[in-house]
Amino acid sequence: NFSVEHKLLDNLRMKASANITSNKRHNNGGLAYWRNPIFPVYDDEGDYWLYSAQDYSHPLALTDLQKNDSKGLDIISFASVNWDVLPCLNVMAQFNYKHGEQITDKYFPKKYSETGVFNDGYGSIDNWKDDNIVFEAYATFDRTFAEKHRLTVMGGYSYENYQSRSSSLAAKGFINESLGNENLAAGDSETYSIGNSSYKTELVSALTRINYTFDNRFLFTFTARADGSSKFRYNDDRWGVFWSVGGAWRLSSEPWLADATWLTDLKLRADYGVMGNQ
Repeated sequence: NFSVEHKLLDNLRMKASANITSNKRHNNGGLAYWRNPIFPVYDDEGDYWLYSAQDYSHPLALTDLQKNDSKGLDIISFASVNWDVLPCLNVMAQFNYKHGEQITDKYFPKKYSETGVFNDGYGSIDNWKDDNIVFEAYATFDRTFAEKHRLTVMGGYSYENYQSRSSSLAAKGFINESLGNENLAAGDSETYSIGNSSYKTELVSALTRINYTFDNRFLFTFTARADGSSKFRYNDDRWGVFWSVGGAWRLSSEPWLADATWLTDLKLRADYGVMGNQ
C-alpha cells in the first residue's frame, strides 16, 4: 500500500492512497481434532484407517485429499484535490475506487468426505468480482459579514457506479478423480450445475446546504438534494427531491447564561424535512 499528500501550490493540495491485498486461503475447517489420538493413521494396506464406513473425520485424509481453496484480490484506492479558490471559496473533488475478486475451488473425494461419499465425488468452481466507483465534487462558500452574520453555502455533485458478476460450476458422480474439480467434465453430465449473475446500479446526486448564523446565537439551515437511482424501473420514478429546513437557538451564548460555568453548550433546535430511500 502507499499514501501520498502533496502541496502543489499554496492554495492547492492533493492526496492519494491505495491498498492492494492478495490473499490465498486453504479452508480446512471441520477437521476432527477431537479424534481419539490412539487411532492409527493408516491400515495394513497403506490406506487411511477408518473406524467404520461412516468415518468422515480422518483429519489427515481430508487434509491430503479434500480441496477447499480460495484466492482473492482486493484494491482500495482514493484520490482528492482541494483548492482554495478564494479565502472564502473552497472546491474539493474526490475519487474512490474499490475492486474485489475471488475464485473458490472445491473437491470432495468419493471416499473419506461425507459430501463426496453421498454424491460419488463432488467438485465446483465459483468466481466472483465487483467494482465500485464513487466521484464527489463540492464547492463551499463561507464568509462572515459585519462580524455577526455568517453565511455558508455548499453545492455538490455525486456519482456512484457499482457492478458485480459471479458464476458457479459444479458436478457430481465423477468417473475419474485424478484432476478433481479441474476436470468437471469427468462428472455425470446429468448432475451438472451452472449458475451466473450480474448486477449493476448507478446513483447520481446533486445537493446543496445553506447555513446562516447570527451572532453565534441563532442558526438557520436549509438542505436539498436530488437523487436519481437506476434501482427503480421507470425513468419517472428514478428521481426524487428531498429537502429540510431547521433552526436553532443557542441559549448558552445568551448574556444571561454567560456566568453559568457549569454549562458548556445548550441549544434548542427544530427541523422539518422529507426523506427517502432506494
